[in-house]
Amino acid sequence: ALTVLRSAFYGISSPDESFYLSIPYRLILGDSLLVDEWHASQLSAFLLYLPMKAYLSVAGTTDGIILYFRCIFVFCQTAVSLFTYYKLKKHGSLAALVSAVIYLLYVPETVNMLDYYTMSLMGFQVVALILFCSEKLTPLTLVFTGIVFACVVIAQPFNSLIYFVYSVFVLIFAVQSKNKSSSETRKKYLSIKTWISLTLGIVITAIVFLVFLFSQIT
Repeated sequence: ALTVLRSAFYGISSPDESFYLSIPYRLILGDSLLVDEWHASQLSAFLLYLPMKAYLSVAGTTDGIILYFRCIFVFCQTAVSLFTYYKLKKHGSLAALVSAVIYLLYVPETVNMLDYYTMSLMGFQVVALILFCSEKLTPLTLVFTGIVFACVVIAQPFNSLIYFVYSVFVLIFAVQSKNKSSSETRKKYLSIKTWISLTLGIVITAIVFLVFLFSQIT
């Protein structure tokens, strides 16, 4: 992690790094999502708005802001890497360690920055680890997972297709389970209760996002 952090202080900022940060900066200056410009990646600015706002409130300028966000990226990347090890260690410490290190060192498109792609990968990694590496999925855990998945969708909207496909499978399972017994694995992931808890987390995030969206427009 320290090696990755050290690398954040070197290299030249690519056009992508400043572009991704320009979107939440424009929101702070008064622009609105979906109104003043249209491209799907702009929705990720919702996830970057608060750290951008915090930096500008303290520093009063954008000087050094790329390095600031690079450090946040390293922190988030390290946190997900540690979570990867924690969730996989029951399958073997060495395999878990290798998986965690591979994730930590993987930097998409050599951009050490929180953007629609890296945030989507981080969130999806957390969602997959919770769902498939947890012995028991409590309603609270599923609600949290739904919140994280909703953030994945905000980062990359086409990921919403995963939810719709999953909902279709839940519906099929609900119809089939009336006629025959089902395995515990299917009940764990495809039951109506699981779907409701996940959906509740998604709805919570959607409400917060919509409140933010409509607060930005007249």
